[in-house]
Parts: sequence; structure tokens; C-alpha cells
Amino acid sequence: MHDIIFEVSEMPVDESDYITAEGFSDNEFIWSISDYIKETEDREDDIKGLQNITKDTLELIQENNIYKIKLLPEGKENFFCKRLDTLKSLFNSMTLEEFCDDANSFKLRMLIEDKYSSYFYLNGAFYNLDSFIRRLTEEETYFIGGVIVYHR
Repeated sequence: MHDIIFEVSEMPVDESDYITAEGFSDNEFIWSISDYIKETEDREDDIKGLQNITKDTLELIQENNIYKIKLLPEGKENFFCKRLDTLKSLFNSMTLEEFCDDANSFKLRMLIEDKYSSYFYLNGAFYNLDSFIRRLTEEETYFIGGVIVYHR
């Protein structure tokens, strides 16, 4: 399965400075989440894909070929509410035997933080989609720079 790593920055990123798959060829973190990375075939399509999965969470602003994202009012609530309800329901209905099962504990962990999602590369650190949404405030705007694809 493929997913995307989005470079984000508080300032516009010059296209010549975009992250590249080659630039992460020896990055230990990349290889802990993927078995290969490659350049995107369609940056705009990947960015629009991000908009599709976060439409009630992030506002995508396009000015020419520059893309920015901003947390919508109630964006965090929109993103996490259903998952929290599912987590509570699943947790409350589990027996001790079910809780001890690896598959069930995996489901709980993925509801809290899905480490197999899109990632954001910000100031030299990687954040999965959940972590990135949690750290955002409505006042912040991030510019999208390079986009690379990873296989998990």
C-alpha cells in the first residue's frame, strides 16, 4: 500500500529545495515505516488526495502553484470525534482476553495514532497525520513543498 510524505513549512519552499526520495535514501525513520520510497508522479493529485481525506479538518488554499494548509475551526473535533467514539465503544466492550489479543490491541493503537497514514516532514521531523493534526492551531498556516510516495 502506498501513502504520501508531505513536506510542510511555515514559509514557502522553493521548488529546487523540495524534499526528494533520493534525499531520504539513508534515512532510518523512512525505512522503519516503508520498504521503498519514490518521487511522486503527480504532486497536485497527491495534494488533492490530502484534501479529500481531511476535508472537514484542513483548509487547502491554492495560489497559482503554491499550496497552503490551515486547520479549520473545529477541525480537530471533526477529525478525531468518530475515532474517539469508536475507541471508547471498542474498549468498553472488550473482555480481558480480547484486550490481551494482539489484533485487538493493534486496533486500539491505530485508533489513537495511525502510524500507517500520510506523513508530514516539518523542520527535520516526521509526523504522521494524527500527530500533525494534534499539533496544529487555527492560527498556523503551512506551505506544502515536496511530496514523495512511500510503500508500506
